[in-house]
Amino acid sequence: MDVEIIQADYADPKHRKDIPLVLSAYASDPMGGGVPLSDFTKTNLVDKLSALGHAFTILAYVDGEPAGLVNCLEGFSSFACHPLINIHDVVVLENFRGHGLSQSMLQKVGPSPKNGVAAKSRSRCSATIRSPKKPTPNSDSPATSWTPPPAMPCSGKKPFDPASKTPQRNEFIPPIFKQKVAKKTKG
Repeated sequence: MDVEIIQADYADPKHRKDIPLVLSAYASDPMGGGVPLSDFTKTNLVDKLSALGHAFTILAYVDGEPAGLVNCLEGFSSFACHPLINIHDVVVLENFRGHGLSQSMLQKVGPSPKNGVAAKSRSRCSATIRSPKKPTPNSDSPATSWTPPPAMPCSGKKPFDPASKTPQRNEFIPPIFKQKVAKKTKG
């Protein structure tokens, strides 16, 4: 399996086609809500992301086929007084799940000084992931926020190695999600 993880170029015709293709496939999946993106969204998404100036997308390709994406929006942490990256969408298409692609894409986001997009453009940066969880009536927060450690691997496993024949499952589970699972299984 040949895996390529790249930052999308919003002007590249292939990337312009693949971003809404992958996102709509995910939206159609039960995990994404079961409803494909509207024609308006598919047509305008890349132009709108590009016009923001503070958005970027990481694309995963397996054997030249689009397999996943991470949409990110640059922001600023007023509490920490430094830039942050809001990881808005993390998508791996069903046929490519279980191979560590999400971990590889998130490592490309950063803030790893070696190969992270965030680290290359900012002196100090953190990342947050907002869960799509809907708020409950007793909830203080509309979603769960998580800030990863600087290198971002949570299990210590290496990112997906194309030479390996063994899928690496659950290698990137944010600690906050591990805590929630543990609480549910205890009670």
